[in-house]
Amino acid sequence: MRPTIPSGGIDQVHILESCRCPGRRRRTIAEVFACHAATAEALRLARSGGGPTLIEAVTYRRNPHTTSDDDLRYRSGAENDHWASLDPIDRLRRYLESDAAGENRIDAAFLAALADEETHLSQRLRSGCRALPPPEADEPFRNTLVEMTAELRRQLDEHLAFVAGADRQAS
Repeated sequence: MRPTIPSGGIDQVHILESCRCPGRRRRTIAEVFACHAATAEALRLARSGGGPTLIEAVTYRRNPHTTSDDDLRYRSGAENDHWASLDPIDRLRRYLESDAAGENRIDAAFLAALADEETHLSQRLRSGCRALPPPEADEPFRNTLVEMTAELRRQLDEHLAFVAGADRQAS
């Protein structure tokens, strides 16, 4: 029971290493400290002129694909429970609440203040997003690639014709 490797079974890190670009693979993002260390090392390397580093953080999708998907058709409840026990946020919280965290230990007051800050931030973000003007119909196409390919241009034209038809039907 581990996350599957994308790209037809080839680790992305190995592809980059074959091009002499350093890479780090972390089996799951549950390895919070290992991911932080890999990120800090990649930053140090980049700042010293060593170029980019790919950090491939492989994780496990615990939720169904959609709200109408019954994931118990293709995995067991025991598998779901196993991966729930490895939740990186829960594991980090449990560590930070324990004596093992030392001077970094957090308490209920800290978590309550954090929850309050989270609520205010999410409200501000939702309000800000709702205040944005609706995007133009061609925006995703214009902002996907530096140069629009012929196929993307064809899809754009088809999309704009569809939107124009829907607009005509609505009015």
